[in-house]
Amino acid sequence: MVNDFIKLFSGYDGDFGIADMSKATLDSEKNKLKPDYEWSGRPVTAKDYENHINGKISIGIQPCRLDGTAQFGCIDIDPKNYKDFKTEKYLALFQQYKLPLVPILSKSGGLHGYIFLKKAIHTVDLIEALKAFLLPLRLKPTTEVFPKQKELQKDDKGDIKPGNFINLPYYNNGSSNRYAIDKNNSKLSVEEFIKFANESKIDKETLDKLVEDTHRNILVGTNPEF
Repeated sequence: MVNDFIKLFSGYDGDFGIADMSKATLDSEKNKLKPDYEWSGRPVTAKDYENHINGKISIGIQPCRLDGTAQFGCIDIDPKNYKDFKTEKYLALFQQYKLPLVPILSKSGGLHGYIFLKKAIHTVDLIEALKAFLLPLRLKPTTEVFPKQKELQKDDKGDIKPGNFINLPYYNNGSSNRYAIDKNNSKLSVEEFIKFANESKIDKETLDKLVEDTHRNILVGTNPEF
């Protein structure tokens, strides 16, 4: 099970993020918990993923790899006020526009729309596809998508700058409100999530067509050339 989880969230492996929930503070404006974030400073291991699921450490992964490709990404649906947030609205839009997004609740009660690919593609192409999906989801163009970096940079010393990581779901086996849900808003176990995510994987050709269809559906009634 852990190996299957690792395959889904395989990204830059030279470092990984840590979210210290013991130092979390409350954003009173958004009613959102904000942990203390930092990079570990060492390569991620299979044991780190296992400890994440077992609730020993909360880790995050940078989806962009050294070769400028990625095989998973995410749209971070970050509402103005988490207290009044309704996931059902976005579950309906995922289905209406046939978006291959796996809905996962965030640690604060928002929603992450994850996409998983059969094979890694150029990160820039994945970012552009996720940004295209913002329109049918009625989200602002400034909505966060991951990966954030199109490629990883190096500092003056030649060391890799890891950029931004995204916190992984199923910390403490999903008991911390970071778990996937189905179209009926029902919780999925980590095993059910892995099965759902693998069934939702798409290839580059399908992704390109989905982006094209998404634009056409939004611009229904206009000239396709437009």
